[in-house]
Amino acid sequence: LKELAADGKKTAFLLPAANSPSREVLISKIKRRLGGNASFYVHEAIDFDVHQRAATATFGQPVRPYWKLDQADVILSLDCDFIGTEEESHRHIRDFARGRKLADGKMSRLYVVEALMTQTGANADHRLRAKPSSTMAAAVYVAKQLGVKVDGEADGLTAKQQKWLAGCAADLQDNEGKGLVVAGYRQSEAVHLLVHQINDVLKNNGATV
Repeated sequence: LKELAADGKKTAFLLPAANSPSREVLISKIKRRLGGNASFYVHEAIDFDVHQRAATATFGQPVRPYWKLDQADVILSLDCDFIGTEEESHRHIRDFARGRKLADGKMSRLYVVEALMTQTGANADHRLRAKPSSTMAAAVYVAKQLGVKVDGEADGLTAKQQKWLAGCAADLQDNEGKGLVVAGYRQSEAVHLLVHQINDVLKNNGATV
């Protein structure tokens, strides 16, 4: 436990997220010993749980998105390094590679929106470099192109970026039910919620998701 503050009256502790019953027992004992003078806070620098929170909020039950990259003909990654830093990258690499085999007569197309070059971006057919703060605007722009009713505006995008995103949205629409839109763990829950709406209007949910 890392002590953050102790003024003689209250003590605060910072802990990583965990589901350990043993740790919960220890915390309860400390609270009993210190009474109301102890507070515990959870902090994670990497929030992989955003995928489950957004999916659970969207579908009304505790679920987590499972991406079928091998079954998607068109993929849009919104700051999602799915073959690099995301969870289950070993499975994503395998499935993505299956969809890129020219010997099978087809090859999936990968669009990537990101700020810094990632493993996924390096493998993209079309890569759009954008500020991290522009990812939400990119998602909003694509959603509106596809007819999704969404609040907010796609502010901060250049004309060139809008043209790129419009082309991507058209490709996704032409491949209805065979596309896939994903967002990375660095993005806010609002972006993930919007991604689920986009996949829904494209009839990807239940197919590639």
